[in-house]
Amino acid sequence: MIAYKGVFLKQNGKERTMYFVKLDDLEAAKPGYLNAKTTGTGRSPIQAPGREMVWDIQKGNFRVFNYNTAVGQPIAFEFDETKLV
Repeated sequence: MIAYKGVFLKQNGKERTMYFVKLDDLEAAKPGYLNAKTTGTGRSPIQAPGREMVWDIQKGNFRVFNYNTAVGQPIAFEFDETKLV
């Protein structure tokens, strides 16, 4: 599965490095995984322009990647989907 390493500036100005999977890639690689993680959470994948809800590999939860404050472009890499929590 394709995953990404991206860096962006948080609201407090500190850099945050995030390893993440885009939701479409997550669903393609592990059908049903996304639905199992979102049912009953009340979270909406719709975000403001320049922001994208993603699955944070390290946190094992949803996070928002902010492209508006990104430091460079996220770098794609191959990730073993069997390691998802």
